[in-house]
Order: sequence, then C-alpha cells, then structure tokens
Amino acid sequence: MMSGAILTTRANDALQEIHARMPVVLEPEIWEEWLDPESSVEKLAQRCEPVSDDYFEITAVSDRVNQTRNDDVLCLEPAGSLRGSASGTQGGLF
Repeated sequence: MMSGAILTTRANDALQEIHARMPVVLEPEIWEEWLDPESSVEKLAQRCEPVSDDYFEITAVSDRVNQTRNDDVLCLEPAGSLRGSASGTQGGLF
C-alpha cells in the first residue's frame, strides 16, 4: 500500500504572517537516517525544526488557486499578472 504524510512544524519568521504552521523539510542528506527504523524518535524530532527564513520564495498568487478545478500552471502566476485577476472590484472580473 502506498501512502504519504505531510509533517508540519511551527512557522519560521518569514511564514508566520501567512500561517502558524509550515511543512517540515527533510534535506536529502538525512533521508537515510529518517527512513532507518533504528533511528530514535527523539533524534528525528529534532529534524522537524523550521527551515531558514530564506528557504521558500513567498509570492502572492491570484484567487484562482482557491478552486480545485483550476489545476494548471496559471495557479503559479504572481497575483495581478493574469488577465481578469481579481482586484477587489467588479471590474476585476473582466
């Protein structure tokens, strides 16, 4: 059976104003340790610290991302760069 999980930790300073939690990032050099059933839970828990503030690039995106039917690269466009991006006014719909 294939399965997956997303582990979260407290947000770093850069992401705190967006959300209180952020994904745990496991760098490739610790994958083997993470997957080793002999690794101690306490030691692995120490690996669940937030990454540095400059690890992620924070970019505002349009509200297009709020609908699951919009599953395309346009969801990655910065806010305001899409034709018809919501601007908070009715005119932003066209």
